[in-house]
Amino acid sequence: MQVAEAAKTLVAQWSKLGLVANAGVSPGELHDFEKRERLELPPDICEYFLLANGLCKTSREPELFSFWSLGELVRVSKRHADVSLVGGISYLVFADVFISSIEFAFACAPVSTIVAIAPPKIGGIAQTFAEFVELYVENNSALSSPFD
Repeated sequence: MQVAEAAKTLVAQWSKLGLVANAGVSPGELHDFEKRERLELPPDICEYFLLANGLCKTSREPELFSFWSLGELVRVSKRHADVSLVGGISYLVFADVFISSIEFAFACAPVSTIVAIAPPKIGGIAQTFAEFVELYVENNSALSSPFD
C-alpha cells in the first residue's frame, strides 16, 4: 500500500462503518505542530492528518478504536513514564482501543514504526503506518490483543 493510499483506505473503512472523520488539517497547521513539538512527522503520518484529523468523537467505532486528532497527540515519554523506548526516537500516541487499555504510537523517524503500549508492556505492531492500517481494516486481532 502506498503512503497516500493508507490514509484514503482508513477513511474509506470508517465510511463503510458509518463513522465520520474530522476534516484534515492544513499544511500550515502541520508545520506549526512540528515547530511547537520540535519534531518532524513522518511523511505517511502527514498524509493522514492532511486527509483526516482523526475520528470524530461522536462516532462510535465497533471495536472501540479511537483515532486521535493532531492536537491530541502526546509523546509516549510524557504519557507513560514507566515505558522505555530505545534509540532516542520520539514516539507519539495517535490511537487507542478499549478506552486506552492499549495505545498505539508512531515513531518520529523517516519510517513510522508503530508500537502498541499497555504499560508496562510495549511491542512493535507494524513497520509502517500503511501496515497498521491494513491490520485495522482486516480487523486483525494483533491490534486488539498485541501481547497474546
